[in-house]
Amino acid sequence: MSTLLAATLATLVFCAPGYPGGAGDAQPLIDQFTNAAVAISGWPAGSLAAVYEPTEEGGLAKLGSADAVLAFVPYPFFVEHAAQLHLTPLVQADVADVGPQQRWTLVAKSGHVTGPASMPGYTILSVAGYAPNFVRHIALEGWALPSDLKIESTGRTGRGIARSDSGRGASEPAVRKRSQGRDAVSGAARCHHCGG
Repeated sequence: MSTLLAATLATLVFCAPGYPGGAGDAQPLIDQFTNAAVAISGWPAGSLAAVYEPTEEGGLAKLGSADAVLAFVPYPFFVEHAAQLHLTPLVQADVADVGPQQRWTLVAKSGHVTGPASMPGYTILSVAGYAPNFVRHIALEGWALPSDLKIESTGRTGRGIARSDSGRGASEPAVRKRSQGRDAVSGAARCHHCGG
């Protein structure tokens, strides 16, 4: 990391779109982390800064700046933007009770989604909806989703009742992390990865 500090100021960027809380909520903890890193490493005071960007747009802007040296981002953000930002993974978090690999599940009202072929005109709601490549190719790997299926970002999945584009009244399918609750509707279509 000492080579990262060759610049006058190096900035750590924490970005978690779709998760609760704003920059003001996270910044005190981010500042504590940064101060501890500087103290432990013996780096000069003021040589390391850190910011929390709660939005995709804010994270992209900050990660595109010259002083950004490390990104702390959720896997969907990495999948969606790694090539554009030239990100290389260095470490992966091991979340208590979940492990290093998140499991995602597609949930919908029983009988409404029997497979990808039953989803034309639908919108999938997900905390990872800002990263449609992640939803299509990782969270729902093995599902050939219809080309007219929309993917939208939301922090509140499984609650909204909406109409599909075809006019059918239905609960919107949602892709949610297992940690977002185990209240999946019975008979729901499930993510290939989680097996449950």
